[in-house]
Amino acid sequence: MNQPANVVRMFAEIDLGDRSRLNTVDVTRDGGGLMELPGPRTRPVRPHLELSDGRDGVVGRVVRGDGRALPLAIVLSDGSATTVRLESEPLALAPRADGGVWALSPGGLIGYSADGAMSTHVDVSGQALVAAGSSVWVVSQGAAVFVDGEGSSLSRPIEWRANDRLATSDQALCGISKSDPPHLTCIDPDGTERRYAVPALEPLEQLLYVGGDGELVTLSGSTVRRHRSDDAPTQTIIQAAGIDEDGAPFVGGSDDEGVHSLTVGQTVSQLPGAPDAPELGVMPVVARRGATSLAYAQDRAVWYDTDGQIASSFSVDDDRYRDDVFPLAWHLAPVRGIAAISAEEVLVSTSGPTGLVVLGVTLPR
Repeated sequence: MNQPANVVRMFAEIDLGDRSRLNTVDVTRDGGGLMELPGPRTRPVRPHLELSDGRDGVVGRVVRGDGRALPLAIVLSDGSATTVRLESEPLALAPRADGGVWALSPGGLIGYSADGAMSTHVDVSGQALVAAGSSVWVVSQGAAVFVDGEGSSLSRPIEWRANDRLATSDQALCGISKSDPPHLTCIDPDGTERRYAVPALEPLEQLLYVGGDGELVTLSGSTVRRHRSDDAPTQTIIQAAGIDEDGAPFVGGSDDEGVHSLTVGQTVSQLPGAPDAPELGVMPVVARRGATSLAYAQDRAVWYDTDGQIASSFSVDDDRYRDDVFPLAWHLAPVRGIAAISAEEVLVSTSGPTGLVVLGVTLPR
C-alpha cells in the first residue's frame, strides 16, 4: 500500500458567485470510439481552477468544462484568494513575486500589478508560462524566451525539448527530458544548459518542484512522488479531493487492489472496492456527508456507511447523475489540478457545490 498523505488542510476557498452557476455547462461525450465507456452521455460540469505555481506565489486560471477560460486570474496565498480581472481570456498565467500576475494571450504577454492594473505589455507568443520570481519564461513548441520583471529585456529564443510540466530553480527553467534514462535539464536565461541525473525517474513523470540538494517533486498521472538525493522516492496517490458538508477537507486515492485510502485532516481510513465497480479506471470518493462517503465512476455510484462499509449501490444514467451525484460531487481539476509550493506540500484544486477549493496536502517523508 502506498504511504498516505500526512495532513490535508484548507489552503483557500474561491467564491465565484453567479459566475459559477452561469459557467456550469453541459458536456457531451462523443460516441463512436474504439472503446465505449458506460455512464451519462451528457452531464453538467462546473468551472475549475488550473494552478500555476512559483516560489513566490500561486495563481489560478478559471476554466469551464468546455475548455473556455474566463478573463480572470485568482491570486492565491495561504488562507486568501484575490480575483484579478484580465483584458482577455488567458492562454496561460504565472504569478509574480510582487503579488501581480503574468497573463499570456494571442495578443502577447501582459503584466498586471497586485492591484490588478495593467503595467506591462510584451510582444511575445507562446503556449505556457513559468514563473521565475517577478520574471517569467514564455514557452512555445521547442523554444523558450526569458522576460525580465519589467518586460524590457527578452532573451533570444532558446531551444527547449523537455516535457510539459516545468519549474524554475532560481531563474533557470527546468524540466524532465524523456531520453533514456530520463533526467533533469535546466537552462539559464543566457542559454547555458545543465543536465542532472536523477535516480528512479520514469518517462511519464512531470516536474512540479525543484529544491535544493537534489530534491524534486514530480507528478505522473495521479501519483505525486517526492525524490530525495539519497533515499528512494515516496509517493502519494491523489484521485479525489473536496470538502464535506461541514467544510472539512478530504483527499483519497486507490491502491492496485482497488482499496480506497481516504484522508480527512490527519485521519486515514480504508474503503473496500465495490464488487460492481467499473472495470476500467478508478472509482474515487466525490462527496462526504457526515462520516459517510459517496464514490462514483462511469455508470456506478456507491454510498459507504459510517463504518466504511458499502451501504448502497446504484446505476447512474444522465438523469440519476443530475439528481443524485452532481449536487454533491467534488471533482479534481482535469488539467493542472496539482501544484507544488515546496518539497513538503502540494496544492490540489477541486470544484464542487460550494465553489472552488484549493487544499494543501503534506507529502510523506
